[in-house]
Amino acid sequence: MAVLTQDTPPDLEHTVIDLVALGRVPHQSALAGVTADDYRVVADAIRRCSLADLAGRRMATLSGGERQRAHLARALAQQPRLLLLDEPTNHLDLAHQLAVLDLVCGLGITVVAALHDIELAAAYCDRLAVLHRGEVAAAGPPGEVLTDRLLHDVYGVAAEVSTDETGRLRLRLPEPAHHRDRRLTQESPSTCPGTEGQGLPRNAPRSAAP
Repeated sequence: MAVLTQDTPPDLEHTVIDLVALGRVPHQSALAGVTADDYRVVADAIRRCSLADLAGRRMATLSGGERQRAHLARALAQQPRLLLLDEPTNHLDLAHQLAVLDLVCGLGITVVAALHDIELAAAYCDRLAVLHRGEVAAAGPPGEVLTDRLLHDVYGVAAEVSTDETGRLRLRLPEPAHHRDRRLTQESPSTCPGTEGQGLPRNAPRSAAP
């Protein structure tokens, strides 16, 4: 089993390749030391996490997303049968979020991940468990778990869940409050000062006194 936590230690003195190589420690014996297979596995983990250009860099010089990918490579180098991920897309831009989830879903092992992005969870997970106040509010396939009612009850959000032509779940969020306020303001008729409630629009002609 390998674990990738959300807030990984900085490992300031390690280079990327040194950190990834730590994933091989459980497979090494005191007599054999580092083997050719260890080097192969480490190089493959670095390649799969798109870290080849950063292999010689110290961890302290990397961005948060780069450090996250380095720790994922360390977990992959361990060659686990079970991978536990706590917010694996933390600090990553959109392209790397998708790349990481594509990678872990293609490992052919059991992956348990904590994700806050509902659409990513629905797109990549076979089963979901939604937690609310320390308890499981719903569990099962994404299409059964993610409903309008659940999003309202758990998150307090009036969102709409639908399915597109490919069968993927889509989430329609409510209109942003500032957009709604601006729209309502534009739709409301303007009135002149002192004429509130009389329905008299601004700049409307007034009859002259006799």
